[in-house]
Amino acid sequence: MLPEFPDRLDAATIEAALLAGAGAAPGMSGRLTGPVQVFESLASTSTHLMGLARCGATEGTIVLADEQTAGRGRFLRAWHSARGLGLWFSVLLRPAVTPEAAAPLTILAGLAVREVAEQVSGAPARLKWPNDVWLHGRKLAGILGETSQPGVGGEPAPLILGIGLNVHHRETDFPAELRQHAISLAMARDVALPRGMILAAIINAFRARYLHYLEGGLAPFIEEWDRHALWIGERVHASAGRRVLQGVALGLGQTGGMRLLADGGKEEIVVSGELELER
Repeated sequence: MLPEFPDRLDAATIEAALLAGAGAAPGMSGRLTGPVQVFESLASTSTHLMGLARCGATEGTIVLADEQTAGRGRFLRAWHSARGLGLWFSVLLRPAVTPEAAAPLTILAGLAVREVAEQVSGAPARLKWPNDVWLHGRKLAGILGETSQPGVGGEPAPLILGIGLNVHHRETDFPAELRQHAISLAMARDVALPRGMILAAIINAFRARYLHYLEGGLAPFIEEWDRHALWIGERVHASAGRRVLQGVALGLGQTGGMRLLADGGKEEIVVSGELELER
């Protein structure tokens, strides 16, 4: 059974688990191991970490909050980040690549979150392009990547990966308008779920993928992503601003866009926007 009160988040415990994971990953020793900063409440972990990045914070710095009062998703949408119920955190990356080449790192983060969610829940977790993780047909997690100008001392431009993962929620913990669309790990599996260890598992799952991406790009991960994705081979519609495309989802493109066989037979690449199943 789940604990009556959500678990306490402890920076030292998380950092120890990150160091252990890095030591088990060839070529990644010491990388993405913190430091970890834990706050009771922040407006946004990503906003706070971006400020630290501009002042020279090192790659691997993680900002974690027990509550966000102004958490956000794509297109400035609000993200429900209630106290003690989920993982609301951001991690700083400084990949020595262009901002455009760094964009697919949200895809790799999705793969890591999906892997851990499936291990913890015992249920198949799926990926919804471009940045959501679903469980049992509902949204479990979202990922948002944000870039900025290079920081002090010639450091590579920072990329902030913000991750929101529902952990301890019961259905009634969500706002009424989300109850039919959101799910938590606890709703899938009624066992004790230590959030700090889930966070460390996500970063450890991401670490090896990150190194491989810096060496070889996104191509080695496309088959993995397609295998766990929603709606591949099905009719969907994709909207990007005022443009709407309809057709069959073919899978992930080489730069992270969605390949779509549009009506009329032409293959299109959707690079941003929303993807929904045709009803």
